[in-house]
Amino acid sequence: MNDVNLDRLVEMFVEAGTPVNERRNKPEPIVYQPITMDTRWFNNFEDATSDQNKIRFESAIANLAPGSIMQLDVFIRDMNSFLQSEPDLDDHVASIARIDILRTLLNLVTGPNGGVQGYYFENFMAGLFNGTVITDTKNNLADVDFDSGRVSLKLIDPKDGRIYGSWGNLQLEMLRDGPLTFYIGYKYPEAQKVIFKRFVITPDAYRLLEPKIKDGSFVINKTMLTKREFELQEVGKLDLSMAESRTEQLFAGLDKKFNRLFSSLQELNDAANRFKTESESMGKDKSKLKSATTRKATKTKKASQSI
Repeated sequence: MNDVNLDRLVEMFVEAGTPVNERRNKPEPIVYQPITMDTRWFNNFEDATSDQNKIRFESAIANLAPGSIMQLDVFIRDMNSFLQSEPDLDDHVASIARIDILRTLLNLVTGPNGGVQGYYFENFMAGLFNGTVITDTKNNLADVDFDSGRVSLKLIDPKDGRIYGSWGNLQLEMLRDGPLTFYIGYKYPEAQKVIFKRFVITPDAYRLLEPKIKDGSFVINKTMLTKREFELQEVGKLDLSMAESRTEQLFAGLDKKFNRLFSSLQELNDAANRFKTESESMGKDKSKLKSATTRKATKTKKASQSI
């Protein structure tokens, strides 16, 4: 707000037939609501575009700009660093974006096992790293097409650790696009953490799988993944155990800042009310009252800039 607009704000209070009367009650506390993923996001365009959870998710990604799936390790380090520090109230837009992303992932990690969680995970990663979900599951083993290439994504229980897939689709992938990269999220619900690993079904790894054909599918277990042909790498561990407490800290801090601004606005309104009432009895000599109200408006402007 520049000085011209500030002067106009004061004049508007003066010119108003009835000054704005704010209630003296304190505002309701800010309560965080986690983002809830919904199958409508992916199956019904009209429903998805109006879903507030999806809008929040996309806004968080836009404010965070996490980059490419190839920078997943950088993303994990950034998020771990955020969770290990006090929330930044000055850059609250970025802080809220991180909280939204982390709490959404936490819901996936602590949620029940099953296909729907894996499906949400594919869409979560696609949205986060600007990928396109591959909907044709009859002819593809890859789940998401990123700028860096096609990728298969899995969110699995490490106790079992086996990775299943269609042998026919794997053959098509190898013939059509060559080696296929997998990103696996091993989820630990009780510890609230997820360990990301990356491996590739190279031509050499593909040959190791041929004897494992059963009922038109293939299985890769944890022992097989340790073979050099799969080029297994640990991308990073994301510890989500502090996500909920950091959420509480961030929104408690924002609540205090919001209440300070609310109080300043009430004080400005009181000053304007006095200006309105007293200036009527003073005729045209309003300079002193206007000066006092302007000082109050300036104070309110500074308070709002800190939010």
